[in-house]
Amino acid sequence: MGAELLKQEDGAPILLELAASDDLDGFKSVIENSGLPVDELGLWYTRRIGSNEMGYERRTPLMVASLYGSTKVVDYILRSGLSDVNRVAGSDRVTAMHCAVAGGSDSAAFVVNRLIAAGAEVDVRATELIPRFAPKKQLENLLVNDKVCEEIPRQQSPVLASSPERQPLPDINNGVYSTDEFRMYCFKIKPCSRAYTHDWTECPFAHPGE
Repeated sequence: MGAELLKQEDGAPILLELAASDDLDGFKSVIENSGLPVDELGLWYTRRIGSNEMGYERRTPLMVASLYGSTKVVDYILRSGLSDVNRVAGSDRVTAMHCAVAGGSDSAAFVVNRLIAAGAEVDVRATELIPRFAPKKQLENLLVNDKVCEEIPRQQSPVLASSPERQPLPDINNGVYSTDEFRMYCFKIKPCSRAYTHDWTECPFAHPGE
C-alpha cells in the first residue's frame, strides 16, 4: 500500500505538468504505464480562483488543462469518459469550468464549449470569473446567453405550444454560431428547444426527422 501511495504522489504532479503544457503524448504515456487514474488529484502551485493569493491547491489534470487552454489534453480526458467534469477540488472549491473561464487563455472558448458539451454545469460563479480580455465576448456568449453546446439529455419541446414565447432565430453566419467549434460539435446536433414553428433551414439546431 505504501509503494502504491508513493507512486501516486510522484505521478500526480507529472500528470499536471503534462496537462499544463498540452503534451498529449507524454500524458497518455504516463496514464498507460503508471496505472494512475486520469482524474488523479495532485498539488499545483497556482493563483487561487477568485483571489490574488498564490499557493498549492489540489487540482485534477482536467482542471489544469482547462486553466491553460490545453485543448489536446482536455479533449483526450473528456473523450475517455473517466473524469468527473463537475468535480470540485481545492480550498477555493473550483471545477474545471471555473479554471477554464478564470484562465482566460486563447483557447478558453473552445475549452468551455467542450466542457459544456460533456455536461459541465454553468453556475453564477463561472460567469463572474470571465476575465477582462479576449476571449471575453466568446465566453459571455457561451456562459451567459446561449450555453450553446449543452448536451444534457432533456425532453424535446413540441413543435407547437399553447403559449409559445417567440424568440428571434440566431444568425448562423455570425457570432459563436459561425465558429468551427460550434459547427463541429453543435450544429444540427443539439436539439432545438423552440416551442413554435419556424424555418428549420435558418436554425442551427436539430429538429425531429431532420
